[in-house]
Amino acid sequence: MKKVIVIGGGETFKDYPGYIEFLTNLKLDLDKPDFKDWKANLQEDLGDEYKVIRINMPNKFNSKYKEWKIWFDKYRPLIDNETIFIGHSLGALFLHLYVRENPFPFKKIFFVAAPYGECDDFHLPTMAPQEMYTALNDKQEYLYFYHSKDDKIVPLSNFNYYTVNYGNLKSPNTRVFEDRGHFFSQEHLPEIVEDIKTR
Repeated sequence: MKKVIVIGGGETFKDYPGYIEFLTNLKLDLDKPDFKDWKANLQEDLGDEYKVIRINMPNKFNSKYKEWKIWFDKYRPLIDNETIFIGHSLGALFLHLYVRENPFPFKKIFFVAAPYGECDDFHLPTMAPQEMYTALNDKQEYLYFYHSKDDKIVPLSNFNYYTVNYGNLKSPNTRVFEDRGHFFSQEHLPEIVEDIKTR
């Protein structure tokens, strides 16, 4: 059975008061407490040939890279060269950081609405692209970047920075959408299902 490991997003804050302000002002949609997004529906959409493993990172409302790294390390025994990874938002940035520091085998990695730069202690260090991506450069054909032009949380300029740094990415490995926002409100993402199964 093929494994698909999914890491969702999270929030980061420079200080504790900022975190408390976020919690205080966060508005919940109490009419949709059981809403299942595309990540929750991915197992059903992929079918029985795949095993979807969603990693619930610790304290996603006040995320810390060191904590996420400790937690992700616990899943390392599951990883082999046929494992497919999906990182959404901060989860995508985490995968970039982790694989750069701790290379691991994989079949494909999908970066969905990936931020570039610094999110508090989640940050890509300043260095030449060829140095930064040594762990990934020889597997560029297995990297996939998804972004939407109307993403108000992670602007399209982040996507452009990644694809410029990966200068020879082949066009089938990138998908730019018009109206998917930050990929929060859709129940299914058929394009990722297609790319997992066929490309």
